[in-house]
Amino acid sequence: MIFYVVAAGSGLSISTMFICGYLPGFLLTAALMLCSYIIAVKKKYPISEKKNWKENIVIVREALLGLVTILIVAVGIVAGVFTATEAGAIAAVYAFIVTTFFYKTMNMRKLMVCLLKSLKTLGTIMAIIATSSAFSYCLAYLKVPSMVANALLSVSSSPAIGMLLMIIMMIILGCFMDMGILLILLTPILYPVAMSFGFNPYHFGLIMVLTLGLGLLTPPVGTSLWAGCAIAHMPIEKVIKGFLPFYLTYLTVLVLIVVFPIIALALPMSLGYAV
Repeated sequence: MIFYVVAAGSGLSISTMFICGYLPGFLLTAALMLCSYIIAVKKKYPISEKKNWKENIVIVREALLGLVTILIVAVGIVAGVFTATEAGAIAAVYAFIVTTFFYKTMNMRKLMVCLLKSLKTLGTIMAIIATSSAFSYCLAYLKVPSMVANALLSVSSSPAIGMLLMIIMMIILGCFMDMGILLILLTPILYPVAMSFGFNPYHFGLIMVLTLGLGLLTPPVGTSLWAGCAIAHMPIEKVIKGFLPFYLTYLTVLVLIVVFPIIALALPMSLGYAV
């Protein structure tokens, strides 16, 4: 969905944008996994019991129907069959059918309990989204993103400094505004500036997605951060402290992708896409 917004605002190919995101996505995932492993070893978290290959086969076989849920969401969105919101609804219906008729672990009574337990979390998330949307509308109405962009970009004509300033601006705005709204507002503003600096359009589009994605995890808005805290029943102050190593890891990967555009462009170039 986010790639659709960037591509629509800049006239880029949606399929190429998706291909550009694979290697950076794998790199970011691997870096965060390594960070998690280091933290787990350092804090001596308990290790789960090892399984032999026969047990692993049984586990995978029993989980196959559940794993299809991931395929429904991923393939459906990438193929353009449905939006991210529709994918979530379809996946929920599929999960209900599988757990009720195949795994036989769900019934109407348990479903009602699940719905009631989810109301508190849903209420928190919806309140955050509503407040964020209203605040984003006010900032957009006052043309704050445009003014901030013009102010920062007037500082220097150097491409390196220009990119640094744009990233700083996106991180700051991402702390206060929703990612989707920011992409709609900033893409037509920053895209021409990035092109005038000589940046690759797909590389810059990916940088926008990664940079603004960091805003989903940063207070005070941080929709994903608040949602995670609500689900885990953890205070946000404690969660933010534990998040610090992951913030640094995320920023490190972002810097690598900015400095080495080939990370984003290698796969589409090897597949013959025009970038």
